Amino acid sequence: MKILIVGPGGSGKDTVAQYIKESVRSLSYDPTTASTSRAIAFAIADLWKNGYYEPSDDGLGGSKEEIVWRTRTDNRNTWMYVGNVLLSLDHCALVKWCLGRGNDIVTGVRTTRELEHSRSLFDLIIWVDRDRVQPDDIEFDWPICDIVINNNGTLTELRTIVDMLFSDSKFR
Repeated sequence: MKILIVGPGGSGKDTVAQYIKESVRSLSYDPTTASTSRAIAFAIADLWKNGYYEPSDDGLGGSKEEIVWRTRTDNRNTWMYVGNVLLSLDHCALVKWCLGRGNDIVTGVRTTRELEHSRSLFDLIIWVDRDRVQPDDIEFDWPICDIVINNNGTLTELRTIVDMLFSDSKFR
């Protein structure tokens, strides 16, 4: 089973992904490679390694991928540009990168075209909704998803919702 989790930034997509992984142990999920944002980070780090780009450095050290990830908000325009270039070449490029690293759960699709082209790669698309976050650069809304998870309670309540959704034997 392949699951795509979408929603605005800060809605809890990565937390839901982790809870699904804990609930359905047969699914593979590595938070360092399961997000389309991480795919962009690795692409930018490759540009840096090849001398085409140097991001602002926070001085904390680490691999180029780690530095690029930590400084992403300072380099947002570069992130948007690189992501858009990759998606212009293949609307599924970021999703394929995540799936190609063995992930059954992927987070972070942002555009309608990316979702439409990626839909056939997934068995289930989940929208994570949270009233306390403002929609960001995501182009679509929950009606085009299979399931909506309302994340307006506690982490315990969120885990209970995920456990209930995935308690069905078809997910085991």
